[in-house]
Amino acid sequence: MECRMTKDDLLGALYLAQGIVDRRVTLPVLAHVLIQVSNREATILATDQEIGLRRRSGAVVSKRGAATANARVLYEIVRSLADGEIELRTDERYQLEVKQGRSQFRIVGIDPEEFPAMPAAPEAKTKAQLSIDAENLRRMLELTLFASSADEARPALCGVCFERRDGLLNVVASDGHRLSLVSRPLKGVRADASVILSRKAVTEMLKVLDGLSGEVQLTFAGGVVFLGAGDVELAMRTVQAEFPSYEAVIPRESKRALRIPAGRWSQALRRVGVLAVEQTHPVRLTLDSGKVEMWARNTELGEAREEVEAEYTGDTFTIGFNVRYLLDVLGLFPGDTTVAVELEDDESPTIFRVPDEPEFLYVLMPMRLS
Repeated sequence: MECRMTKDDLLGALYLAQGIVDRRVTLPVLAHVLIQVSNREATILATDQEIGLRRRSGAVVSKRGAATANARVLYEIVRSLADGEIELRTDERYQLEVKQGRSQFRIVGIDPEEFPAMPAAPEAKTKAQLSIDAENLRRMLELTLFASSADEARPALCGVCFERRDGLLNVVASDGHRLSLVSRPLKGVRADASVILSRKAVTEMLKVLDGLSGEVQLTFAGGVVFLGAGDVELAMRTVQAEFPSYEAVIPRESKRALRIPAGRWSQALRRVGVLAVEQTHPVRLTLDSGKVEMWARNTELGEAREEVEAEYTGDTFTIGFNVRYLLDVLGLFPGDTTVAVELEDDESPTIFRVPDEPEFLYVLMPMRLS
């Protein structure tokens, strides 16, 4: 194998590979990328056997073939080189030579035949394939991933659920204390189905979608979800679990309503939250006409109290929340965004909506205050 590629093309592919390769090295080859060179194209592949990446790039090809190299080492080498073309070639001992000007490296490789086979998206358009604007999909993932659980003992919650139903794509995540949901109508949503993708898979999707515009394709096929975005394809195995029925936890009525700017509220919560108890980070909110009062106490360090102007409809009311869960959702929006909060009582789930993004819904369980 022998070819020349631009630094930008090679580095872009290797950057995407970094989050996918298996650093625990259950199999040595999983710490490597595979470089396949055909007529006028080089394809970089990476996999941990749950997520697979294909990135195609233009190349000046002198000899077709394939080579592997440690993904982290190759990335650091390419990143250190100057802009311009980089020469790649491999020998019969599976060593990859990387050369630019007076710089030359030899990286020990593995037989390319040992690289695991990766599933490919169906070539024909199917009922399980839909097109979606890249920026819309990225925003849907941003508005949900943060609410997923990091507890691997609960696989159904340790990821993001993609639900196709009645012409809608619903993207939802929950860790049992909160739930974040975005629903958007999409053309091509014909087959009802629900799948869960891991936190890692969704994180890699966000990397691929970063800065992209135009339509991308999502294909659901045989326990694998494919994201096709230009010259990049991600293949992601679904989590074999059933996402809990979430609609029942969304309140239908509320007695109290609050409207408040996200930035002003977030800044005050951040200050008060400094003195929230470490384990559960409780903050007490007292809602009254024209204001919200926030209070937190640490028996060893002291207490904090602050008021913020707000529009409030209802009687004087006190409720407790984990301040981190409040800051997580407020941080998703510009500071001048109005957040609408619907409250029933101090034990029922509370709904957060954003008029600027009407398809978004956040549900948060309150905390008991001592």
